[in-house]
Amino acid sequence: MDIAIAQMQSIAGAFEETCTRMLEFAQRAQGSGARLAIFPAHILTGGCPVDEADQEGFLSDLTRSLRDFAAETPLDCLIPVAAMFEGTPLYEAVLIRGGELHPLRMEAEFEAFKQELSGEGADDESARGIAAFEMDGMRIAVAFTFEELDALDSLGHAFDLVIYASTYGFCHDNPSTQLAAALTESRFIADAERMGAWFAAIGSLGVHDTQVFPGASFVLTPWGELAAEAPSFEEALISCAIDSAFEGPLAQPLVPDVPDRLLALTNALISGLSGFCRAEGVRDVALVMDGSLVSSVVATLACDALGPMNVHAIVGGASSPELAAAAKDLAARLRIDATEAPDGASLDWAESKRAELVRTSGALALINLDKTGLALENRAGVLSVGGLAPLADVYRSDVVALARLRNTISQVISPPSMRAWKVPAVEGMMERYITADSQLEFVDYVLSGRIEWGRTYAQIVEEDRGGELAERVLELLRIRRMARLAVPRTLIVSSRSLMETVQPFGMRWHDRIRDDEEQGWQQLGSYLQLLGSSPTMPPPAAMQQELKDSLTFLRDLALSGELFGGLGMQNPQGKGSAQRPHPGDGSDTWSFGSPFSDN
Repeated sequence: MDIAIAQMQSIAGAFEETCTRMLEFAQRAQGSGARLAIFPAHILTGGCPVDEADQEGFLSDLTRSLRDFAAETPLDCLIPVAAMFEGTPLYEAVLIRGGELHPLRMEAEFEAFKQELSGEGADDESARGIAAFEMDGMRIAVAFTFEELDALDSLGHAFDLVIYASTYGFCHDNPSTQLAAALTESRFIADAERMGAWFAAIGSLGVHDTQVFPGASFVLTPWGELAAEAPSFEEALISCAIDSAFEGPLAQPLVPDVPDRLLALTNALISGLSGFCRAEGVRDVALVMDGSLVSSVVATLACDALGPMNVHAIVGGASSPELAAAAKDLAARLRIDATEAPDGASLDWAESKRAELVRTSGALALINLDKTGLALENRAGVLSVGGLAPLADVYRSDVVALARLRNTISQVISPPSMRAWKVPAVEGMMERYITADSQLEFVDYVLSGRIEWGRTYAQIVEEDRGGELAERVLELLRIRRMARLAVPRTLIVSSRSLMETVQPFGMRWHDRIRDDEEQGWQQLGSYLQLLGSSPTMPPPAAMQQELKDSLTFLRDLALSGELFGGLGMQNPQGKGSAQRPHPGDGSDTWSFGSPFSDN
């Protein structure tokens, strides 16, 4: 059976426009000989459907559009949709076959309910609720999340083809969200081998809300060879012949690309900025160029995403004549529409002029802000409300690396601007680390450990030699909450944005190092050992060691912050760099909530 993957951009809720383009892709898929066309998870509804108060009208229009599409499509199609349920997006796979709509998950749940009423019960409770269907004698299952893939893994060789319609946006710290672009570092080859099934991953493309989606769809054989691949951040229609009886190997398998983290991040930011403007109907952007490294990178990203004719800059507010000259030089090299501030004009003056430009032209304000600055620096009074900060989910060390990469491709950022960044002031930093690069790496390492990796205060401080520097960074993160009150919209390109870690305002308590932290675990250990003992005899040494090992495991889980954590529907909690384990990527760490059953 031939399948086709339609990797296409769309704007959430633009049902008529999107269905027209979907029909064009379906016709092309039929022309290539495909029996089934598969569309991305966010193609119609996006990842964040409307509020529950609007659900009735939203779903009514969606259903009507699907029925109109079903009446015209020349082949069977699989179309994911989403609706809000108790504040959480719930995904459904709609199979269009013979002009009829089949909500697969709903039909599976209804069938299980009928079996319960009849007293038969399901043959396998773990398979309950799986969106599945048959076509040309093949058993096909659909999954949307890493948890659902784990459930399919547990079933063994139950299906001939598993379709993974990814609901996760691009996270530069989690290879599994980048699909084909980082296939060798992701979980999917192991998934295909464990399930013994063909594996088709469909990536959404573009921007939904502020989350960037990379595309990068692919098809794997049951033995892990790459059979078909779509590019990242581009529309594509790929097809692949699926044969459940074929045992391989492929005559000409594709070779997975070697992942380039910085290049992928650059492309994600460019695609995110252009997609956000397109979705909001904005053509022009306005920004301030003060010669700093962050402002220089924002300006180059804007030009790459929108073209220089649509970028308008207020050149001014530099902290030195050297940086003022560098800002003017960059504006000339990029050939953007620039208004130069008078000599000596302050940054506040430049930002007020940008605000005036935004008000009169309707352009989108771009804010020069990175994740490190948002976390630790005082931003009180800045004019950033209503704008978009393309780099606010990117640490400063990565911004520096992006600038160096940009200059490798085309040397537009001048040396003074390349040096125009600083490390947030932390007492004692100079005594520990000599170079600014090593200081910044340490600061960003501590921040990412807290924000992306979800590590506890105690873990972070204990890992630092002496703990004083790490404690001071975490204290800055806490006391800068007020400076984040007026945070602009942010392109999300990591597994967890800074605003997802905000401590409630008015909360005086904060964590600290505890001398007696082990005491509670020792008491719990004694209690469990008592439970494991016979009423008449003490537990044997082997049982005592097993209980001790279990308690150590529980303590490690609790200290890692993952004992009661969980993977969000839209934002997987990745662990950081490519060398660290990532949730749902097949690593040995416990990644999805509590390891205990409801009992």
